[in-house]
Amino acid sequence: MIFDKLENGLRSTPFKCILEGVYGGKSSSQLICSSCGHVKEKFELFYNLSLAVKGMKNLYESFEKLIESETINDFECEECRKKVDFTKRLCLYRLPNVLII
Repeated sequence: MIFDKLENGLRSTPFKCILEGVYGGKSSSQLICSSCGHVKEKFELFYNLSLAVKGMKNLYESFEKLIESETINDFECEECRKKVDFTKRLCLYRLPNVLII
């Protein structure tokens, strides 16, 4: 991707953080225990979002589909040590100044 090349090229310059500052957002992948409510969270930097288009009426529906939660059955919680259902979801933690969709 072009951002990888630009990031590598700017790495040893005073502008090394410019791409992240302008185009970088942060997402959070969460697993939530249905028993104790424990949240396991993983943050990731993103430069663009891939949204579903087919079957969507508008951009709002595409974003809803992106953050739609799903249930994972029979998963062991590291907090309460029980096999329970988990809710898996993606949250947009920080949006970039310029969002590429």
